[in-house]
Amino acid sequence: MTDLSKLSETELLAIWNKDNFGLKGHLYKLEQEYIEAKEILDNWQNKDHPLYERHQSCVDGLITRIERIKQQLNKCE
Repeated sequence: MTDLSKLSETELLAIWNKDNFGLKGHLYKLEQEYIEAKEILDNWQNKDHPLYERHQSCVDGLITRIERIKQQLNKCE
């Protein structure tokens, strides 16, 4: 196993980029946010309330962002 503390910043960035740690971490965070937002949306009582539509739009936006990151990861592999 490589001792990361002995690698230069350039070498560490190359490892980071090669394995797409940044994208994977961002994807994980968005997926967790989506799970929470979807749960709130599914349990919303008054679906006629204007905030319901706004929250629905936010959930749809999360789905779009998650799909884009997955496409980027597929291109890199």
